[in-house]
Amino acid sequence: MSNGTLSIQATPAFGATIHSLVYRGEEWLDTSFPTPGPRSWWNPWMGGIHADVQGMSLLSMHEEGCSAEFVSLTDSLGNEWSGISLNMDIVKHDENKGLKLDLLTLMLPGSSVLCCVTRLTNGTGLSYNHFRSNLNGFILPGESIRQGWVEIDGDLRTRCGQSGVEISSEGVIRIGSDSRSAILHMVNRHPGSSAWLYTNNQVIGFGESEWMQMAADETVWTAPVFFAFADEALTYKELQNLVDIRFDGNGR
Repeated sequence: MSNGTLSIQATPAFGATIHSLVYRGEEWLDTSFPTPGPRSWWNPWMGGIHADVQGMSLLSMHEEGCSAEFVSLTDSLGNEWSGISLNMDIVKHDENKGLKLDLLTLMLPGSSVLCCVTRLTNGTGLSYNHFRSNLNGFILPGESIRQGWVEIDGDLRTRCGQSGVEISSEGVIRIGSDSRSAILHMVNRHPGSSAWLYTNNQVIGFGESEWMQMAADETVWTAPVFFAFADEALTYKELQNLVDIRFDGNGR
C-alpha cells in the first residue's frame, strides 16, 4: 500500500508484521521475510514492525496467526488516515486467551509519516490495572546496519552495528545513514510511554511499551508511535503535533 510518498507491505502468512517500509525508493526495515528465522537471541525472528503483549514470546505470537485488512480512521484532530490493520485473535495462549490485538499502520496522503497504534479488546474475562502493550521495529538504514547512526536530543551520535548499546528515548530517537540523506525519527509520547533503541552487531531494534488499565470486555488504544522521515534532524518539540494525536474515539 502506498500514499505516494511511503509504501508499506504486510503478508499475514508470514506473520503479524509490517515487513516493508519504503521511502524514496529505499527500504528501511530489517526483516527475515519471507521466512521467519533465528537472529541474535530471537528464534523465530521476523523483524519489521510488530506489536506484542505481556506474557507472550515471539513464538507464541506467531503461532496465533493473523489476518489483514485495509482500514481508514479519523484521528482526534479530524485527519483521515488509511493503511493496513494486522488483526490477531489470541485463542491458544492460556494467559491471554480471548484477547484481540489489532496493529493499525496508518498514513496520510502524501505524508512522510507512518503512524502505528494498537487496539486491544479484552475478552479474557479478567480486568487489569497494569497491562503492558509493546511495539517493536527493526531498522536497516542501508545495505548494512554498520552504515547507520543513532542520536537523541542533546546527545552525540552513536554508531550502529558494533558493540551492544541501549539508548533510552525522551520522545524521539533519530536514525540516519552514511549512504542516505533522509533521517528516520521514531516518536513516542513522553511521558506516557517508554521507548528505547538497542543495537549490536546483528540488529538495530526499537522498542516502545505502555502500561494501561483494561476492564473486562473493554477496548483500549495505545498512544500512537510514529516513524517520520525528514531531511533534517527534528526535535521532540518540533514533532509535538504528532504526539497529540489520538484514535480513542474510533471505538472497536
